[in-house]
Formats: sequence, structure tokens, C-alpha cells
Amino acid sequence: DVGVAAFVPEFGVLAISREIVESPHLLAQVVFLHELAHSATRAALLFHHKDWRAEFLKFSGWKKKDGKWSVTVKEIGTHPADELTRLSQESSFSLLPDKAYVGFVFGKSYEQSVARNDPAEEMADAIAAFRLTPERFCSHGKLVAPKKANWIHKEVFPKIPSPDCSKPDQNTPSK
Repeated sequence: DVGVAAFVPEFGVLAISREIVESPHLLAQVVFLHELAHSATRAALLFHHKDWRAEFLKFSGWKKKDGKWSVTVKEIGTHPADELTRLSQESSFSLLPDKAYVGFVFGKSYEQSVARNDPAEEMADAIAAFRLTPERFCSHGKLVAPKKANWIHKEVFPKIPSPDCSKPDQNTPSK
């Protein structure tokens, strides 16, 4: 069983099945943390009067026109195969195809945000990646989304260091 993971913002409900919570697989953990990020976004607004979504939109490049969200992107190839792409092969939570876009840790983040007309999908993915797969923020020894990484470090995970991109580059997109 692959399990279920969903956040219902209208009710502030986070539904995560046992299969996701107890899974040792990295992809399931990313899905879990992605949905938890939606819940944390709501909690930040309700309890701390911090609008993470509005803050994220200010620096991430997303613009709304005629009711549709869009952002300028540049495709730079595909992410190299890693554990997430391997686990995606047979998963309903697949990240494939894993296109690499400047400023995005998962190609699917951009595509799902456009399809759902909701940049909060990209924000939740970036939060999950920062915590679980920080190497996704690195390419050619540099942060691919420095404003996002800095914001997540400051607002969401202040005790977790920003991704270290000085290590030998294992996440350089291939063309």
C-alpha cells in the first residue's frame, strides 16, 4: 500500500495514513513533510500571524494575472538519478520526469504549482527538500534557490544549517 497524504486547507486538516508515517523510504518522508509544511503554514498564520505563503511569494518570482499563477522558468536539463528518482519509478507520488529548472529543487514543484494554480505546492516541496534532501538545493557548487533556502532556514528550520554546496557536486543537472 502506498498510503494517503493530504492537507485540506478549508478545514485545516492534515490526513496522513500509517503507510506514509511509518515508511522508511525517503520519498514517503518527503511526501509526509510536504503535507506537514502545508499544515505548518496554516499554523504560522493562525498562531503567530506570519503569512509564510505571502512571504514566499514576495521573493520566489510567482505572479498572479487574471486568476492564474505563473513564474518565469528556465529548464536546464534533468536532475541526476538519486534515491528519490529511483523510488519514484513505481510510486503514485512520483517526482518523474525530474526536469531541472533554475530556482526549483524538484521539477514537479513547478509543474504541480502551475497545474493546481497554487505556488504553495512549490513552497511545501522546498521545505521538505531543505530538511530531507538539501543536496537538491545545490548545482555546480552553488545554491540553485538561495532566497528560498535562506527563507526556509530563517522561518521554518532555524536550527538546521543551510545546504552546503561546497561538497563535491552530486546534483548537477544533465542535459
